[in-house]
Amino acid sequence: MTDEVESLIRTRREEARTAVELLGVPPENLQFFQLPDGTLPARHVDLSQAIDVLCRRVMPRTVFAPFRYDQHADHLAVY
Repeated sequence: MTDEVESLIRTRREEARTAVELLGVPPENLQFFQLPDGTLPARHVDLSQAIDVLCRRVMPRTVFAPFRYDQHADHLAVY
């Protein structure tokens, strides 16, 4: 993995941490699935299983997802 990619990963994670803090969500509720960026459409089964396991474990009342008309392929896969 290049330094640039690792830097982007760190930046995105920090942005997510900041967002949950601003929303008043406990930081322990933030989950990263460790799936490679740009691969989610092809890893639909892995993504679905990860979401299913997490939801069964924490039984959330609310789940936030990307906007359904987002143009990013990974965001659409998560939606």
